[in-house]
Order: sequence, then C-alpha cells, then structure tokens
Amino acid sequence: MILIFLISFFLPRPIGSDTSYRLAVWNVGQGAAATLLHGPRCVHVDMGGEFFPKVLIEKCRLKKNFLYITHFDMDHIDFIGKARRLLADFCLGTAVPPTISRRKQRMLIGIPHCP
Repeated sequence: MILIFLISFFLPRPIGSDTSYRLAVWNVGQGAAATLLHGPRCVHVDMGGEFFPKVLIEKCRLKKNFLYITHFDMDHIDFIGKARRLLADFCLGTAVPPTISRRKQRMLIGIPHCP
C-alpha cells in the first residue's frame, strides 16, 4: 500500500535529471524493493527479494536511509541485514508488530526508529 502511495504521489512529477526526486523500483526477482531518492535521503519501501540491487549501495551509501516495510514476509525484509552493514545512517519508519517471529525480530534489533 505504501508503494502504491509513493508511485501515485511522485509519478506525476517528471523523473529525470531536472528534478530532485527519482523513483527506483528494483528488479529483485521474487520479492519487493523500491527506493525514492531525494537529495540527501533514500526512502526505501521493503527490502527483499532474490537479488540484492547492488546499485542501491552506490546511490544511497552516504545518505540518510529510511526503511518502510509493507508487511514482514521474508521476501520483503531479507536484505535488511546486508543494507544495515552497507548503508550509513539507517532507520526504520515502520512499527514492528509483536507477532513476528523471533528470527525476524533479531533482524531488526538495533535499528533505530526514524524520527
């Protein structure tokens, strides 16, 4: 649902070199990942799939990284550990439901919540 909002809100604006907004929907195979690049920020919606988008590190490594998760299935969160190690200034903007498994809870330990 968040991804649909981001696409519908930002798509009417031109996406290209003449704007400060860029939307990247990553080819991750089975799973989901998209990023809105905006100046010093990268806003990620989900972070999972079969293939980790290496260009994501190139584009967002030194920026403030906000992560929003649509739901906590593994194909939407399984790259969080890798992203935490490779992206600076990483925070979680989604409340973590108490019903997720211990394995998923461990993946999220230590990630600060976004202001």
